[in-house]
Amino acid sequence: MNENVPNMMILCTILALFLSACFLTLGMTGQINLALHEAASTAAGQARSVQTVLTESSPDTFGGAQAFMIAVDHAKTGIRINIDGIEIREEDPAKLAKLALFETGAKYRAIYFRDNAGKLTGVQFQKLMPGEELS
Repeated sequence: MNENVPNMMILCTILALFLSACFLTLGMTGQINLALHEAASTAAGQARSVQTVLTESSPDTFGGAQAFMIAVDHAKTGIRINIDGIEIREEDPAKLAKLALFETGAKYRAIYFRDNAGKLTGVQFQKLMPGEELS
């Protein structure tokens, strides 16, 4: 009998701790339910605070030097670059500058092409006429 007493005391202690944890959890669950009920009754009848509105984004407009640097950066990653309908495949900035496709004083509109996963596959730059960038 004396051999089983320590084991029984350990078992009783573990059982008491387990039951205490269960009662504490039940009490916390009750507090959470009460808080959720109060929050639901407070927010009942209120209009949504977030209204979703779809707006068309304005296209990106860049200066000639900015468009050139974007073309250089993207050409290194293998993304197709078109400038006014001319596709460039040149990765070297010096060789690309010699092609003289970009005018430094002009403005360019960038149109981005993406695949089904949303990954950028191409960028098309279109030269804007004077005054067109304001519209």
